[in-house]
Amino acid sequence: MKQQVTVVGGGVVGLATAYALVREGRSVDLIEARDSLASATSFANGGQLSYRYVAPLADAGVPWQALGWLLQGESPLRLRLRMDPAQWRWLLAFTLACRRSVNRRNAGHLLELALYSQAVLAQWREHQNLGDFAWRRNGKLVAF
Repeated sequence: MKQQVTVVGGGVVGLATAYALVREGRSVDLIEARDSLASATSFANGGQLSYRYVAPLADAGVPWQALGWLLQGESPLRLRLRMDPAQWRWLLAFTLACRRSVNRRNAGHLLELALYSQAVLAQWREHQNLGDFAWRRNGKLVAF
């Protein structure tokens, strides 16, 4: 009997996750709230795969930025503060993670994951019939 897995969200990440699970022999149900796939965040994304440009959310300036974001209606952070000990423990842990040393270590983990993702996508392109998804191998230069 195949292991049954449910993937929530039919964007790029949800579809890639479902595809990988099916390739591993699992039975997958994909749940998407919208009428069409990849029509929310994945639709608005430029489709750029930047494997070496990683930045953990928990960074030194984020707690101060987050305070400002909480006052904006259309901010990248939405948080309803509650009298929930689990929420406050998470907020404390997140704030403590906003240190340069932790950020560097986490950036290393994200880079490792990104390079693994790059290798998996290359393998899928070479060995699977993914159809035409407008793949282009372009370069990118980020200068500081």
